[in-house]
Amino acid sequence: MTETWKKKILLPFAVLIYMGAAHAQPRALGADFSFSGVSLVYEHSMNDECFLNFSLKSELPEVMMNRTDNPGISASFTSNFILASWKSRNDNDISVFFGPGISIGSTYDIKEDLGWFFGLKGRGGVECIFSRNVIISVVLSPVIGAHLILLEDSLKMQYYKYGLLYSIMPEIGIKYRF
Repeated sequence: MTETWKKKILLPFAVLIYMGAAHAQPRALGADFSFSGVSLVYEHSMNDECFLNFSLKSELPEVMMNRTDNPGISASFTSNFILASWKSRNDNDISVFFGPGISIGSTYDIKEDLGWFFGLKGRGGVECIFSRNVIISVVLSPVIGAHLILLEDSLKMQYYKYGLLYSIMPEIGIKYRF
């Protein structure tokens, strides 16, 4: 057998082994609620010290202030590291975590029109994993980035102001771990 055929045969087996290992890790699905919006959240544990967080958020500040009827939308990814963890007598886990990531979306900014934003996202908070596989969290997630607005004859780029405002508004989350 040639080297190419060996690689073609071994590659699917390696992918299956990786998928099986990834499938064996705990995952969680739920939602985060805050003044800035509502997020659908998926978490995937890599090990006892790290988990990945994917979220799809409906951006609501301008809707809640009656400036528009159309909410924005954003997607975020963070890689979170557990800084400290404690186990209670009832087998509940409490963890403090922090992680960097990215965020991108189409939304309004403070007193600005609809535009695209992208930026670096931080995510930090406290998470309590109950013995019944329910997770409650309190999280701060600022975004430092740019907001782009397409005008008729030009492109306006400025600092994304809601990203910093989000950093002082905690998100309350509830997820189910499976």
